[in-house]
Amino acid sequence: MRRAISRFLSMTLRKYHPFRLAVMDPDTFPAEEEPEGRVPDLSPELFWRIVRRTPEYLWASYVTMAAGGLGPKEYLACREVHLMPHTTALQVPGSKVGRQGLAVVNFDPTAWVWVTRAVPSPVNYRPLYDPWKKAAAAEGSPELRLYDLRHMYGQWLSESGQPEPRIQVGLRHKTASMTRRYTKQRDKGGTPA
Repeated sequence: MRRAISRFLSMTLRKYHPFRLAVMDPDTFPAEEEPEGRVPDLSPELFWRIVRRTPEYLWASYVTMAAGGLGPKEYLACREVHLMPHTTALQVPGSKVGRQGLAVVNFDPTAWVWVTRAVPSPVNYRPLYDPWKKAAAAEGSPELRLYDLRHMYGQWLSESGQPEPRIQVGLRHKTASMTRRYTKQRDKGGTPA
């Protein structure tokens, strides 16, 4: 709620307007603690069942997002010029605080064929999101979001025993605490190691 109000006031007034600063003062309007990060319940088998329920021309998009730990905005911002075929990598334009600017995401050479078919995206956000949600619901998992493909990347790395620093680099997290949600889940015994 605090972010929404801050954004609204910044857009209607300006960022440093005295009224906005007074309303957003941390002493009068404290920020809530960030909620525990989301770790979806999405196995490789369920992922492929969902993908196969979507139109075939979107399959490469979902695989690329999952294999690169990309959020929808990051993926949709990728263009052909961002492909790095000699190193099977993709320059990803980051949009979120902490992941702004271009980041290089490396892909396994076996996944590269999916990436080249997915970039640039054949559709914009809604035509990518709607089939995913419909297919996830049909598979009995209506809670799964398109952004969960990014979380799935971290989850699967953790479950395969990858060390936390490797997951942090792969997800382009600024701090280890942002990554800890995946290893914490594994270490609690919530997911197989």
